[in-house]
Amino acid sequence: MRIPRWTQSLIALAPLLLTPVLIYALAEGIVDFGGGEKDVILALPWLVWSLGFAVCGLVLILRRWPFGRWVRRSTLVATIVLLGLFAIAYASSFLGSG
Repeated sequence: MRIPRWTQSLIALAPLLLTPVLIYALAEGIVDFGGGEKDVILALPWLVWSLGFAVCGLVLILRRWPFGRWVRRSTLVATIVLLGLFAIAYASSFLGSG
């Protein structure tokens, strides 16, 4: 059974659409990681990852990739983008010290 493209698009956008819910839960203390107000900053990596997942997923859905393949590829691409941005931020933290 083939999943319709509009349903696949909703699946690709789901993490991005849930970002405001995560931010609200962190801000109100419903989800608490013990960092106080700094917990809201944890939503930034989630936002970057979900944006990468959504963009890659939508592109691959439009190219008619099968469901399993675009989910795996989008997850991989979004994770690599997030890790790359972390690596750039980490490396650039050494440039300003001295």
